[in-house]
Formats: sequence, structure tokens, C-alpha cells
Amino acid sequence: MEKFIRSLELQTLKVTEQERANVAIDKIEMAFEQLASSPHQEDLSIRNIATKSGYSVGSIYRYFKKIDYLFINLFLKRAAVFKQKAIELIKSHQPNQEIEVFLRRYIDFVFSSFFEQGSPRIKRQVIRYILRNANHPERFTTMMLEDMLIYFKTLIDDDLTGTFKKMSETELFFCLKALQGVSATIIIEGGALSGSKVHKHYSLIIAMRIFSKEPYPAQEQNVSL
Repeated sequence: MEKFIRSLELQTLKVTEQERANVAIDKIEMAFEQLASSPHQEDLSIRNIATKSGYSVGSIYRYFKKIDYLFINLFLKRAAVFKQKAIELIKSHQPNQEIEVFLRRYIDFVFSSFFEQGSPRIKRQVIRYILRNANHPERFTTMMLEDMLIYFKTLIDDDLTGTFKKMSETELFFCLKALQGVSATIIIEGGALSGSKVHKHYSLIIAMRIFSKEPYPAQEQNVSL
């Protein structure tokens, strides 16, 4: 998928120019990704990208007729990595491990993916560009879930502990959407509680209530931000 935008841009160039264009695009994309991954509050502006890449603003616009393509490329790459790591985590769960073991690992993974790698503000900026430019923005929150659904279903069906609630694929899809809403969606939207210990604590509690076969208590605790 990440090669789609590049193919789109290169198809109008002469064959003799493509090697030079590939080098330029690599450097521009690398500069953009470095800015997006920085923990500092740097803006993903065209001027900052030009300074970081060593190419002029005009050169960047030559290879990327729409700067939005940089955001789309970055999202596709990050989404592919996130999905693959999520699938590996799901597949690594052992059938004799109880549900809380898996959900703690999964919640840890979601929060670390958004908050321990680069600026959350930049991540939200990238996602807003995607939503503003996507042909079907309503698909943004479901496309990865659909790809991972079969792995979640297998995990539940293979459970030997009796702690996972058995459910159909349709019910599971909506349960995963609910979990996404209380964890990742709040992170994307931002806010005072976004990414805090309180947010993580209650994400686990809600996940347990959604997926656990037995009722799960609220476990009120003094959790600091």
C-alpha cells in the first residue's frame, strides 16, 4: 500500500528521471517521518520538512503534488506495523492463560503504541489529515479491526480457561469497536485524561467487562494521573 502514492507520482516522470526522483522522495519521506516521530513539539510544516530533508519547498511540491500524500504514506506505514504487531501479540497468547493476562498485554500495547513512540500531538495531526482527505473517513476506525477479527475469534474459541466470553463474529466486532472507543479513540481525540494512568486503568476494567465470561468488579482505586 505504501508504494501506491509513489507509483502515482512517478508515472508522469520520464524513466531517466525516476532514479533521482526515488532518492529525493526517500529523503523527503524520511525527513517527514523523523519529524513525526520526534518527542518534541515540532510542526509538520512544509518549511520544516524542507529544512530537514535538504530539499527546497518547490522540490517537495514537485514530487508531492499534494502534501497530504506524505500524511497518507505515514499513516499506511504506521497502520501496517501496528496491525502486524497486534496480530503477533494475539497469536502469542496461550490457551491456558486467563483473559486478564491477555487484556493487560493488549492494553499495554495500545497505550505504548500511541504514547511511548513520538509525539501524541503529531499522531493526532496525522490522523486528522487522513480523516479530512479520505474518500471514506467512516472506514478509518473499522478497517484494521476487520483484518484482526479472525485472530481475536480464534483466540476466544481456543480458550481453555473458561474466562473468555464466547461470542459470534458480529458480537465480537462490536465489542472490539467498544474497546477501541475507550482506549485508542480517546487517545486520538486528546483531552486531560487521554493516555493517563486513570485512562489505562479504566480501559482494562471496561475491556474485562466486555470480554470476560464472569462479571468483573469496578475495582475502585486511587489512580493518579
